[in-house]
Amino acid sequence: MNDSDDLTRPETLIEGWSELPDSALDWAPGQHLGPFRLRRQLGQGGMGIVWLAEQTAPLRRDVAIKVLLRNGRSRLSEAYFEVERQTLAQLSHRAIAQIYDAGRLPDGGLFFAMEYVPGVPLDQFLADNPLEFRELAGLFIEICSGVQHAHQRGLIHRDIKPQNILVRVADGIPQPKIIDFGIAIGTDGGTDAGHPSSGAAYLKAGTRAYMSPEQMQPEAGGVDIRTDVYALGAVLAQSLLILAGNRSSADDEAFVSSNARDALEQSRGGGWTESTGSQATADTTSLRMLPAELRAIAATALAADRDQRYESAAAMAEDLRRWLRIEPVRALEDSRAYRMRCFLRRNALASAAVGLISLSLIVGSVLALYGLTEARQGRTQAEIAQGLAEQRRNDAEQLIEFMLGDFAAQLRPIGRLDLLDDIGAEAHRYLVGQSAGSDATSALNRARALRTLGEVQSQRQEFDLAAETLAEAAALIAPWQEDVSQEMGELHFESGQIAFWRGAVAYRQRDWDTTEAHWRRYLRDAQAFAEVSRDPQRAQWELAYAYNNLGTVAEARDQPEQALEYLQRSTELRRGLVDETDAGGVLGLANNLSWIGRVQHALGKPAETWRSAAEALDLVVAARLDAPDDARLRQAEINFRINLARLAGHVGLVEPAVAHLRRARRLAEEDVDNDPTQTRRQTQLATIAFLLARLPAVSQDEAGRAFEQGEQSLAVAVSQGLAPQQGIELPALRQLAALHLGISQETTTGVERKPLQNVLDALEDRQDFDTDYFVLLELAAEMIRTLDQNGFAPAATDLDILRGRLDAVPPARRNNLRYYLARRALLETRTENAKETEELAALRRTIEKIREEVLASGQIASG
Repeated sequence: MNDSDDLTRPETLIEGWSELPDSALDWAPGQHLGPFRLRRQLGQGGMGIVWLAEQTAPLRRDVAIKVLLRNGRSRLSEAYFEVERQTLAQLSHRAIAQIYDAGRLPDGGLFFAMEYVPGVPLDQFLADNPLEFRELAGLFIEICSGVQHAHQRGLIHRDIKPQNILVRVADGIPQPKIIDFGIAIGTDGGTDAGHPSSGAAYLKAGTRAYMSPEQMQPEAGGVDIRTDVYALGAVLAQSLLILAGNRSSADDEAFVSSNARDALEQSRGGGWTESTGSQATADTTSLRMLPAELRAIAATALAADRDQRYESAAAMAEDLRRWLRIEPVRALEDSRAYRMRCFLRRNALASAAVGLISLSLIVGSVLALYGLTEARQGRTQAEIAQGLAEQRRNDAEQLIEFMLGDFAAQLRPIGRLDLLDDIGAEAHRYLVGQSAGSDATSALNRARALRTLGEVQSQRQEFDLAAETLAEAAALIAPWQEDVSQEMGELHFESGQIAFWRGAVAYRQRDWDTTEAHWRRYLRDAQAFAEVSRDPQRAQWELAYAYNNLGTVAEARDQPEQALEYLQRSTELRRGLVDETDAGGVLGLANNLSWIGRVQHALGKPAETWRSAAEALDLVVAARLDAPDDARLRQAEINFRINLARLAGHVGLVEPAVAHLRRARRLAEEDVDNDPTQTRRQTQLATIAFLLARLPAVSQDEAGRAFEQGEQSLAVAVSQGLAPQQGIELPALRQLAALHLGISQETTTGVERKPLQNVLDALEDRQDFDTDYFVLLELAAEMIRTLDQNGFAPAATDLDILRGRLDAVPPARRNNLRYYLARRALLETRTENAKETEELAALRRTIEKIREEVLASGQIASG
């Protein structure tokens, strides 16, 4: 026998057997097996038994001794046992339990001593110690590395499962050990290990829940290393389910890899397959909260067709590493948007960008100082240095402009403007420290950079800081604003952008006077730009934006007629400009129509409101056929469907309301799946769910599921922080849905009244009769009526407050449909005299007439 064979056949001659019973089943702690002193039994199966023992010579260490039982002995079982001994002897990897010694008992039975792993099976470990997803990925990279080590030595494990991966924590890091190579087989010698092994095709072995299709049907062409890749995918999928809160997935008997694969595909938007069972459907919801990349990696490894899997365990590990490095993973579709998201998520980006900006600014400032110093030493040298300093300053400003311009434009769609925080602070210190410059070009460059910085600060809700930055930008170009020559076109364009953002900051702070002043400045700049611009279409777009902005502030100031005029002018311009293939342009036109519908609603024109809202929805739905993944269009469709559903519900058109909400709900679920951390998306889904749960045409089961979904999204949104209006509306909608479903509420009347009290308090604080006012007015009236119908009699003060807030509405605004609904709900709860009874009858007739007008519009289809 050659040396290499000796290395793979450890065989210890054991002496002193007399103290051991004949049967391993009768062994007891304290007895010796050669140099090993038995301590306690670790486990027992049909074929063997495992003991924890202490090796006393030549080294002192804990070992696990695995013994093949006499009653489990057969030619096949001995062959498996021998395979495991020989396999482990060939392997030396930190993720694989090592063999130390092997031998044969006096009765001919086999045993071996191996590394003792004081860990627990992977599924139990994850159930007891929920890991962060990055920790799980790191753990699986180690597991894949161990499997790859075996594959490189021509061995296929064939029984990878959580019970054969023991995990312990060392120095705070989970460390896996792969065990039980008892049914491992070799790949064909001299062949690529990635191809099927024909010799492996004759015996089906392993654990069914983790078996690949080719392992289940060995006659179909054998197994290869991708069989183990499948099992790795199954284990990763099960681990994800456990971390997603599906405790039943920790039960090996409840886990089925094909169901897990279907659940993964469904969670990623894939279709239903015949193998999908109820478990897959249940698992899908919890899986959607997990990182898309990890789900994709597991699904790829679990592909039924092995040619679609990773070609090796190493390839799977590399995809996990790419996810940890925030790089695009192979398992997901390679697209520019996905690569950009990964690029911008990498933490090194912000520090590198800040460093680049800082270095440029330092160099520019130092060279400028150097130029001033050299000026004292001679005119020629000073001129050279001054020119160099000016060049460096221009370079620094161009870099700022790029980072806060093109770079910011890439960050904006994915909501990562936070990466510009440090860059912005560094840029601001530099820009405000420089002289204004004597030429318009220099002033324009610096103003543009400051404007973009102000935009970033505004979107980060740092309004005071943004207002200061934008004021500095406006001051830079103010000296040239009266020049309407063609050369000043870009300066007027930039002046308009600055004015827009100054108005936007004031709008967010509900300062309508300041908002209007800035947006009128924006209109003047847009008109000046239109006079001198060499790009008429671009100029017309600016005018459309300016009119739209003035329409929104007029609506906020309770000037609906003026708002409608501005918005219609903007819409007319957009209709002549929009390109059906331009998603942004289509979205702008649709939003214009939506605003028009909102104002028409305030003016008491529900049929016109419906037409505007329906046209807006039609535009977005058509645009999404060409750009189905455009998040902006998806958001717009959700909002438009909610608005139409609410309007339909107001006039009793239940079926269209249900259809719109069901479609909106599916889209909102996609939005939440894409990013569950965005509060806006969670509140949107909660709103839809609670509205749907209240509609009478919805079955009890569907309404109950919708209510539960609303509860979940509301809980997430509350934990993330709700905006004030949402913090009032959503609990009220939740209570209305609960009362409709007969879901038990808290027993005390005080708790029952809390959402209502919050709505009434908010109403009393309102001074503007805007859309939010009428939403709260309708909610308060509906809650009072619904609570009364459910046995919670309203307090007299509640009725008095509601009557007072209804009476406070100016007569010109009382043709608002929500006003009619609120007044009707109040009178249906309490009528105090014959006059109010007559008023109630008149209101019912008015609302019925509105319903007929909406029906007559011919656009009540659900879309």
